[in-house]
Parts: sequence; C-alpha cells; structure tokens
Amino acid sequence: MAQAGIDISRRSGSLTLGEYFDQWYENLNPHRISNSKKLKYRGIFTNHVLPALGKKHLEDITYEQLNTFIHTTLPNKTSPIGKRLLGQNSITNIYWALNNVLNSAFNEGRLSRNPLKRVDTPRFVAPTENIPYYMHIVEKMFGRMKDNDDPAYERFFLSLLGLRRGERLGLSWNSIKLSGPNPHMILNQTVIREPGHGIIIKPSTKSGKDREIPLSGPFLEVVKTLKKQRTQQLKDPKFKPSDYAKDLVFLSPTGKPIDPNTDNDLWRATLLKYKAPAPIRGHALRHCAATYLSDLNVGVEVAQAILGFQSVSMAHFYARQTQHKSRKDIENYGKRLEEAMKRRPTNTR
Repeated sequence: MAQAGIDISRRSGSLTLGEYFDQWYENLNPHRISNSKKLKYRGIFTNHVLPALGKKHLEDITYEQLNTFIHTTLPNKTSPIGKRLLGQNSITNIYWALNNVLNSAFNEGRLSRNPLKRVDTPRFVAPTENIPYYMHIVEKMFGRMKDNDDPAYERFFLSLLGLRRGERLGLSWNSIKLSGPNPHMILNQTVIREPGHGIIIKPSTKSGKDREIPLSGPFLEVVKTLKKQRTQQLKDPKFKPSDYAKDLVFLSPTGKPIDPNTDNDLWRATLLKYKAPAPIRGHALRHCAATYLSDLNVGVEVAQAILGFQSVSMAHFYARQTQHKSRKDIENYGKRLEEAMKRRPTNTR
C-alpha cells in the first residue's frame, strides 16, 4: 500500500483542514465570540486559507508549507489588475486565525504539535496617525466641551481611559462602584452590531477577559455626572428602556442601546463642531490614552491591565497584582489631563 502511495500511517477519522475548520466553526461558543467575528473567521478561511491548505490532512501540514503560505503566498496575492491584495496587518490577522484553529486541533489531540508555532509571526505595522498631535487637539477640544457643558464631554471622555467604543457603550451601572475607598468600573461586556441581528450586548470584552479600572479625578467626576443624568432621564416619560438594556450607562433619549455607528457619527459631528484640524478616529482616543500612560512612565504591566491588550495568559495576574499601583497612575493621569485642558487659549468658544 505504501508503494502504491497510500498513507497507511494516517489514523482513522483523520480530517482535512477544511473539514476540521467546518467542525470548529460550528462549535464556536456564541457567548464568547460574536456573529461578526465568526463571519470574519469564515471570510479569512474561505478567501485565503482553504484555497491553499484546505484539502491537506491536519497531520500532513508542515512548517515549510505554512512558512511559504504566510511569508510568500499571501504577500504575493494580487487583484485582477495586479494590485497587491493584502496589507501586512491583514496577513497578521490571517496568521492568528489559522493559529487559533490549529491550536484547537492540537488541544483535541488531532495534532502532536502546532506547526505554525515555528513560523515567524508577521510583523505588525503601527498606524501612521500622529498621536502626539492628536493629543494636543484632544486636550483643547475636551476642555472646551467641558466649559460648554456639552453632553459629548461625558459621552466620550471615558475613551481616554482606553475604553474601546463597544466597551464604553456596554458599560453598565451594575459594574460601577462610586463610593468607598476604591471607586472603579469593571469592563465585562460590549455593545456591537451584528448583521441580521441588530444591536446586541455581548457578555464579554474583545479579549474575553474582564478588567477593573480605578476611577478618580475627572474620570470619577464624569461617571458621577452620568449618574445624575440618568436620574433626570428616568423622569422623562419618553425614556422607556427595555429590561435587557436598562442598566447600560449610555442609552438613547428613548432608552435604546447606542448603535456603534451612531456613536461614530456623533464623534465626527463633535469634531466638526469644535473645528478639529485633523480627522481623529474615535479609536485613536485609545491610542492617546496609551501614549499618556507611557509619557507618565506607567509600567507596561499596569498599562496592559488598564487598556486590556495583554496576553490572555497574563491578564488575571496583572489585574490582581497591579490594582494599587494602577490607582495611583490613574490619579496622576487625571491630573495631567485636567492641567492640559486648562492650558489653552481663552478665546476658543
């Protein structure tokens, strides 16, 4: 049989990568992975991975094949008019999607090792945004918003703690503590828009890990103001939130969750209102937060615990070991922002 080219070493029940992906995909936990993320996985495998590797049996996939796929095949993919099809960060996303599937196969005992582990991870290309310049604009703009009692100030200020849009919109009163010696908020859910389902509340953050962020200075002041605003909202007969959404901090005047697209439109409108000299993406506020923390010499482990970009394996350790130090860093950060917002021309209205 071996002379005839039949692999007699392959065990019963062996699956091709395409067959295994279909099983893996169908068994994804809907409480941990959103429908939009599932669709992203499907698109990555359908368009890029399966055409090249889908018919190969799992145990036959080699490091050499994967190395060629990641570092030669994908970078050289072109459109019908000869334009390069994939950017560096797109290739990085494909790498990690494939890595997740192969890790799952290894954990199930279908592979003796994940051969992708030996392949160099594609280099991430940082955004070209001028974050220091954006910080200068943001400081002035938030200062003016506060002076004008603009509701946009409370709506967007928590983004400067590194909250992603969905995390901010998914913030709930039940996860916030305003009194006692340790005011804080816990990020444990996300508001997202899913195709075919509309606006839903996903019971996890992007990393899948909850994170606790101390509240002090202007951040604590903003949350207390939001609490007062909710008290006023409840007196409005038009404000009728559904049971599943009534605990959200940010709701529309009628009590509905805020659509991330609507929030993005509101941010762009705020930039126009205050004549921002650059088109700052809402997500860039998260980058500003990371840079502020770096400028204050906040340790990387504390910044990781606050911003939630650490490795999954270290998330719990950082969250427990850095709570006291992160509180002091947040206090210093808040003071830094307040000082910066005050240092602006007085004729800015």
